[in-house]
Amino acid sequence: GADLLEDVRTNPRTQDKCVLIAMKAPTTERVRWAMELGADGVCTLPYDLEEVAMRLEHTLSKAPAA
Repeated sequence: GADLLEDVRTNPRTQDKCVLIAMKAPTTERVRWAMELGADGVCTLPYDLEEVAMRLEHTLSKAPAA
């Protein structure tokens, strides 16, 4: 997962895309680690569609207009 996130963030074609990470047991330390690597948000597994939608809306509302 970390390698993929690094690839997404360093590729000019994908670096500005929203990235949510799904974790079975998101601890404060693991969430912080994902965010430091460039994740825009973290959802729990199994994920709930409403939770994913809420996280995406929150993330996209903070994004600068293109």
